[in-house]
Amino acid sequence: MTILQDDLTEITVQNAPVCEAVLSRAAFVCESDAAWNSLVDNSECQDIYYRPGYVRAYETAGSDRAVAVTVAAGGSTFLVPLIIRPLRQISFGHEMDGYDAITPYGYGGLLHVDRPLENSQDTIQEFCDSLRGWCLENGVVSILLRLHPLLQQEEWFHRSQSGVILAPYGRTVALDLHDWNENKDRLSGLSRGRRADLNRAHRHLRLTWASESPEHIGEHLLHFQKIYEERMKELEANKSYFFPPEYYFSLASGLGRDFDVSLAWSGDELVAGIIYMAGPQFAHAHLTGANETGRLYGASTMLINEGARWARRRGCRWLHLGGGKSGEDALFEFKKTFGGSLFQYSSVWIIADPMRYERLVSIRRAQQGLPEPRANFFPEYRA
Repeated sequence: MTILQDDLTEITVQNAPVCEAVLSRAAFVCESDAAWNSLVDNSECQDIYYRPGYVRAYETAGSDRAVAVTVAAGGSTFLVPLIIRPLRQISFGHEMDGYDAITPYGYGGLLHVDRPLENSQDTIQEFCDSLRGWCLENGVVSILLRLHPLLQQEEWFHRSQSGVILAPYGRTVALDLHDWNENKDRLSGLSRGRRADLNRAHRHLRLTWASESPEHIGEHLLHFQKIYEERMKELEANKSYFFPPEYYFSLASGLGRDFDVSLAWSGDELVAGIIYMAGPQFAHAHLTGANETGRLYGASTMLINEGARWARRRGCRWLHLGGGKSGEDALFEFKKTFGGSLFQYSSVWIIADPMRYERLVSIRRAQQGLPEPRANFFPEYRA
């Protein structure tokens, strides 16, 4: 397997050194975080999901490896941040060589780096072919790309392509930060229920921000992890929604001022918290949790309103709240009550090695003692 090599060659895009070549002339892996950041800086959208400071946090959770693959297609350059996962980590794959890859949790997908995309269908076909070629050269069986809703990337993949599946998931909610009620000092689109929540929260709760006392950010992170994990346990969330302490510390150090944690308190009791991240255009509510007291006093509404204020001070246009836990569920409906706009969230499933993929699926189906595979889950052998 040759995902990472020592004898890599530096190349140049638009007169700026960007990354290092791996085997394929059309696809490269960035070994330097400075080069990786340079690609994002020169792109049409410098969103936080594409930064190494975000992607590398996922290396702290296990044996997975963060890489940034660049793909040349149709005279354009694309950046694809990925988490490379060894197949041997699958319950039945202890002796298996090879990998699969996935966009980190969130909405990164692919990033168009340089000039405006022209003749997009042919370019995207070439992109998929080149990315599949890189996968085959490096033993990667499949890739799950989570597309960026605010960039409407699903439109690039509407044309049917061999080995590539566009999988719509649901919609997400983003708040237009220009839509602000200056007199009431709040988001303009709040529903009647959210306005009542906000008034109640102001009477009973206080907020703290990690950025207000950076010397104590470690305490903020541990407080947040506690309230978040308590809520995930209440919801019986999948283990993939739980992160080690190193994850939070890596995010904070990797993103710097683009990262913050807001906590809500009732007296000395921690009742809710949200992690925020932001680039120049988009801010994101990344993870959130609240206990029964927090829900009683409308803590999440207060945290989101104050998060919108935080993003506005930074000059962001949108605060992305994301979607539901499972499609357009109760969580999604709650987010809609803040007003804002709806965006389609989709993923792209790329099967680079069909024969090996089907073999893995067959092995998975033959396993005794495993639950039935989840419907519409990719890759199916991990379902």
